[in-house]
Amino acid sequence: MNKPASLSKISDHETGAKSTNVDGRSLHRLYDTHKGKVSDKWSIYLDEYERIFSTYRSLPVRILEIGIQNGGSLEIWAKYFPQAKVILGCDIDQKCGLLSFRNKKISVVVGDAGSESVRKKILERSDEFDIVIDDGSHRSSDVVRAFARYFPHLSDGGVFVAEDLHTSYWKEFEGGLYDPMSSMSFFKRLLDLVNHEHWGLDRSRTDALAAFADRYGVAFDESSLASIHSIEFLNSLCVVTKRTSKQNYLGRRRISGKIAAVEQSILPLQNIEMNAANQAENPWSLRSATIEEEIGFNRKLIERQDVHINEISAEIAQARTAIRERDAWLAQAQSQLELLAEEHTAEMEYNTSRLASLENEILALDRERQALQSTIAEIYRSTSWRASAPIRFIKQRVSSLKRLVSGQRGWQSNFEKERQPEADDDIQEVNYAAKADCPAFAALSRLPEQQAAAGAEVAKDDAKLIAFYLPQYHRIPENSEWWGNGFTEWTNVARAKPNFEGHHQPHIPRDLGYYDLSHPDTMREQAELAKLYGVHGFCFYHYWFSGRRVLEKPVNNFLNSDIEINFCLCWANENWTRTWDGNSKSILLEQLYADGDAEAFIDSLIDSFRDRRYINISGEPLLVVYRAKDIPDPKRWFKIWRERVQDRGFPGLHIAVVDFYDISTPDEVGADSLVEFPPHKFNGPQSHPSIFPTITNPDFAGGIVDYAKVIAQSANRSAPSFKLFRGIMPGWDNTARRQNTPTIVVNACPDLYGAWLSYLRDFTRRTASDASERLIFINAWNEWGEGCYLEPDQRWGYAYLEQTLKSAYFEIGSAGSHSLESERVRLLTKTSEIVVSGNLNCKLPVFETASQSHNAMVENVAAELSAYRPPGDFARRISAALVKWPLLHTIAKKGYISLQRFRG
Repeated sequence: MNKPASLSKISDHETGAKSTNVDGRSLHRLYDTHKGKVSDKWSIYLDEYERIFSTYRSLPVRILEIGIQNGGSLEIWAKYFPQAKVILGCDIDQKCGLLSFRNKKISVVVGDAGSESVRKKILERSDEFDIVIDDGSHRSSDVVRAFARYFPHLSDGGVFVAEDLHTSYWKEFEGGLYDPMSSMSFFKRLLDLVNHEHWGLDRSRTDALAAFADRYGVAFDESSLASIHSIEFLNSLCVVTKRTSKQNYLGRRRISGKIAAVEQSILPLQNIEMNAANQAENPWSLRSATIEEEIGFNRKLIERQDVHINEISAEIAQARTAIRERDAWLAQAQSQLELLAEEHTAEMEYNTSRLASLENEILALDRERQALQSTIAEIYRSTSWRASAPIRFIKQRVSSLKRLVSGQRGWQSNFEKERQPEADDDIQEVNYAAKADCPAFAALSRLPEQQAAAGAEVAKDDAKLIAFYLPQYHRIPENSEWWGNGFTEWTNVARAKPNFEGHHQPHIPRDLGYYDLSHPDTMREQAELAKLYGVHGFCFYHYWFSGRRVLEKPVNNFLNSDIEINFCLCWANENWTRTWDGNSKSILLEQLYADGDAEAFIDSLIDSFRDRRYINISGEPLLVVYRAKDIPDPKRWFKIWRERVQDRGFPGLHIAVVDFYDISTPDEVGADSLVEFPPHKFNGPQSHPSIFPTITNPDFAGGIVDYAKVIAQSANRSAPSFKLFRGIMPGWDNTARRQNTPTIVVNACPDLYGAWLSYLRDFTRRTASDASERLIFINAWNEWGEGCYLEPDQRWGYAYLEQTLKSAYFEIGSAGSHSLESERVRLLTKTSEIVVSGNLNCKLPVFETASQSHNAMVENVAAELSAYRPPGDFARRISAALVKWPLLHTIAKKGYISLQRFRG
């Protein structure tokens, strides 16, 4: 095989190459003795590469390999080609960017080799290559795109190798034995291009590849295709060599010798060129193979049949669902009828018994009446009654005279007596004095003129409460496949069990029940309930994976409805995993952050931004991002988002990112603000309760956090220099999702939540001058699987919603007469009073408070809460980094706790 033209022009003196400098070991030997990074090749590849590449070993070759996995092949090529100038690998796996090599000639480009942006990065390293090896995804589309993009950059005499072409016969790699658009069919078609001069048609080489260009969205260059010199097929390999187009023509006919005893007609043909006869009338030259057309037609027919089958299947599924719903309704109706029948029977039995009792009472009263009548008759017949008749007459006259004198006064006195309750009436007085210090009571219990008379100066806070909203409560195919048929979040919620004494599990909904969010009426009820208790809007979690959406139905139903509540979106850009925590293990659905995703994502939200109900800040739509630092180059992404939103007529885009463990300020990622998201950054070792409960689950390995200390951490946070939206949670307990390894916040109760929310409202009023920026985020409206929700449940009823409404009212003078520090002290004191007084409705003690008076206990607890400080940013960053190594993380955690205890 000839050397590449670009290399054949370089002398041994110029390259410094000598035969003694070449490692004489064969490629087989190099593979057998290689100890570095892992590489794998089929045996036949090593034999053929020895034959094909042996002439290049002492030359300064430039090699590009697409698909490198662990990078071992790059190390072996460096040994096989010791004089190589460039050894470049390309792989779509982001982890390949972490590979390092001792040989400085080796480098790696991370990304899709089929994309234009990655092609530019590759050509920045070298504008030409002598060897290109495609060991990428092996899908037909990627193989064809790799050839179209990189064969033009192959040097004259260079070699393009496509590996693992056996996959072109498999459906999952976009192929099949008779698939006319497979990668094997593509390389077979290239054989026709080598013989282009014999077609006898006025058609270009690109015409023969038009179907592939349309199918895979690529463009082929005529001059580049004319440089194809040879195509060699081996088992699973195709080797394409490149020469200048002049070297690829048949050339002139050469005749040698002088004796032509058998055939003399060839003698005049010396030095003539081949001219193909015109094949314009040949039907087999004017059209592609009929089998390809037939396959294409059959494919379209199959696609139409598949669509029809899917439509019928959907109708069947809907019918089955309707039947199930009808059966459920009938069963419920039957149950209600049976219950009503039982109640009716019981009521009839009671009424019959009561009627018999009343009849007996009537008979007894009648007998008593008859006896009294007999007694009266005897009195009237007696001598004493007749003798006292004059006295009774005088008394009647005197009484008449008194009535005439008293007149109106007597009537009024009798009327006032009638209005007074009897002494033994059961009336309970309300202790209004006990509620006098509650602004909400002052605002809601009196008329305006009564408030003025009482001196109550109460106002309503204008901060907007935005509750995170989980759309998980309906069936989707992905959840049924991964977690079992019919799985929803309720499946987890219902099977949770207590882990320790006093642990409240499972959490059972009350008024809204185990609802199904595929029905819009459910969300309408939720919206009405939220607005009634002062929630401004919902922040819907938005699940988007490179154009694929999941759990989208509830939000789509909302957008197409007239449900009146404000909303915004939060891109939940975590991986979906089996551990419910977004880590990189056991990935079910991965965030790829592929080329073009930044543009496609923000474009998909424009219609939502235009909705009149969408929440904005100073006219800019509010978009929340859950894990900003998971995005490669988030500043570039956010810049693209803002530009595209402005191009659609908006003044801008307000990007708020969740205050996750790996971020401290919004400037780190180019965002506008941070959103607090308890329990993130609130569940460190300092937040453990002073007294731990008695664990009843022998497999329990989770964490326990004290709600009072979470409040203390929040209260002790001062206003930062950047824009911060404060956050609050009603509670937290993800036992439903992780029975043995949950994080559980103990001692949460509505009173503590209400006190905390009142403080955050005061904080927001003081620190946010722009009314549109006075936002407080609640985690969450309906995270039942994580034990943080405002919706009514069997334990607390409406108490959390009532506290949400009450927190909106405050005394007008308090903001001016008290500092933020005094409000912080007031919150911690109130928290301490609730803790010490035992209004937590649980048996778990919070602090060591034995043998102390009530006031002393309150003071001690308040002092401990006031001195509470969370771990610093540095400690959190170290902890986040060590999570990848559980043993080191455990050692560091215990060491950190010991150090804090030593410091007091």
